[in-house]
Amino acid sequence: MPICSTAPDNQGICPQSSRQLVAQTPVLAYDVPTACRVSSLSRSRIYQLIAQNKLASTTIGKRRLILASSLHDLIEKGC
Repeated sequence: MPICSTAPDNQGICPQSSRQLVAQTPVLAYDVPTACRVSSLSRSRIYQLIAQNKLASTTIGKRRLILASSLHDLIEKGC
C-alpha cells in the first residue's frame, strides 16, 4: 500500500489509495435507486423491465439488485 502524504484514517488506510482501489473495482450490481440514477429510468420502468425479463435482477435478503451487465446491455440495445 502506498505511503500517504496526508494522515491515514482511523483504520490506517490512506484515503487516496482506497479511493483508487474503489475506482478500479468493477460494479457488479446496482440497487434500484442507483440503477434509476445511472440509467435515467424511473423506478416503475425498472420494475416493468424486470417483469418483462428484459432486465436481470436478483434479490439478496430483501434487497433487489440489478445486474450491471444487464443494465448496460439494455441501454446499448435499447428497450
